[in-house]
Amino acid sequence: MRFPSSISKPKVSGISEFWEVDVGKLQDDHEPYDKAIVGQLIAILPQEWESVVLTIEKFEDPGDITRFSHEIFNPDGLNGVVIPNEEIFVLSRRLSQVFADHGCDWVKVEYRVDEEADGNWKYVVNFSY
Repeated sequence: MRFPSSISKPKVSGISEFWEVDVGKLQDDHEPYDKAIVGQLIAILPQEWESVVLTIEKFEDPGDITRFSHEIFNPDGLNGVVIPNEEIFVLSRRLSQVFADHGCDWVKVEYRVDEEADGNWKYVVNFSY
């Protein structure tokens, strides 16, 4: 298993176009979940992967049941199957709850994670509302 030596903080914007929300407070509240998801993702990667994309989509079923789909792939075209672990599933639900607690919601989130030359990892997170 691989673990990041450090993960840099991304800038998140755009949500205030949809909801009246304290973006700084929301980012502070969801950042620990972002970092935990990224850390779990790095830990399950094949050794040869230096970048990865995780897409999480949220669906509402009849009866107000929320489902999440997770897709993991290598943007550089490397082959391999990476299956999310249980912790990624749990963190996805918690991330959704953080947004709900702030009175807003997302339908899709994408994490792009890249290993830098010095061995540190950086990520960019994009939310679709």
